[in-house]
Amino acid sequence: MGVSGVVHSNPPATYFLNDFVDGDPLYVGKSAGGNNWLVQKFSTSSGTMLYATQYNNPSVLDYATAWAAKASLVYSTYQEIYKGP
Repeated sequence: MGVSGVVHSNPPATYFLNDFVDGDPLYVGKSAGGNNWLVQKFSTSSGTMLYATQYNNPSVLDYATAWAAKASLVYSTYQEIYKGP
């Protein structure tokens, strides 16, 4: 039986660290199984963290492809990637 007025949403997937490249920008590559992948790009000079997922890179279907293309992926802020439905 459902509860009226209650909205349920799934939390973001749990990602596990796969790859790391130190520098400016610093890249962190993670996956959560299947085709769920996340590449984070941190600019040490500006202090900004941006995110690339299949949400803003719909043609990149797997982690290996995403990591190989990390320099050319589309990156966005966390709020843009994980906004609610």
